[in-house]
Amino acid sequence: MKRLLLAPFVLIFPLVAYAVPERPDQFKKLEEAFILPCDEIGNDDCIARVIGINACTFSFGINKGLNVKEAVNIADTTFAAVMKANNLDTNTIFERDGSIKKAVREEAIYRINMCSEATRESIPSLLKQTNGGEATKEKIEGATKAFQHSWLHSIEQMKKGK
Repeated sequence: MKRLLLAPFVLIFPLVAYAVPERPDQFKKLEEAFILPCDEIGNDDCIARVIGINACTFSFGINKGLNVKEAVNIADTTFAAVMKANNLDTNTIFERDGSIKKAVREEAIYRINMCSEATRESIPSLLKQTNGGEATKEKIEGATKAFQHSWLHSIEQMKKGK
């Protein structure tokens, strides 16, 4: 029970310490420190939390001034480290057609929304880097609301080999 009560903090504290890990030793420390209560909550919920970490790390990287490619690389390396630390297999979260299971999708969206302020802050830079456009208030709000769905869609596209 104690681990469940600490679960929200487990999501936040490693991100504070390693929001944008860049050196191999930081990834190793993250891997060693970030153990989720998968036995209690199930692997699907654990993977959904790791997807949240993945997306949030990307936004933190953009906010730190990284370009999209650099931020994706760090987010994906973080994802791999946390998946390895928890002995998780991403393939278990997909339906036969390559879409993410509904329950996993809902939990991942909830987790990604935990860093919506960081996402909102990253949108102007993302828009500028991806299409050279300026960020209006409406574009920022729309992109912030769509971010978690876009992130999950990109995971599905990778699964489907597109």
